[in-house]
Amino acid sequence: MADEELKYPLEWTFRIVAEKDFAEDVRRDIAEIAAKYDVPCVLSDGLVSKGGNYVTIKFTVTVRDRDMFAGIGDALGTIKRVKFVL
Repeated sequence: MADEELKYPLEWTFRIVAEKDFAEDVRRDIAEIAAKYDVPCVLSDGLVSKGGNYVTIKFTVTVRDRDMFAGIGDALGTIKRVKFVL
């Protein structure tokens, strides 16, 4: 979806794929990012990988603008033990 199609503010669910054994650490790091952006930390569980080594953590947030969207996405991607962010 091209950025010009997004209308802000919008509710977005980031899907964070992380190593299962470190999921709680990743959840704490997500909470810190939420606090930095002054948004509630609304997390839910997603899928577990076929081999059971990875989990998806869903982080739903109301994004105010493009800069906030990019900033949160970038911050999530820097969390140790996160493989990727969708």
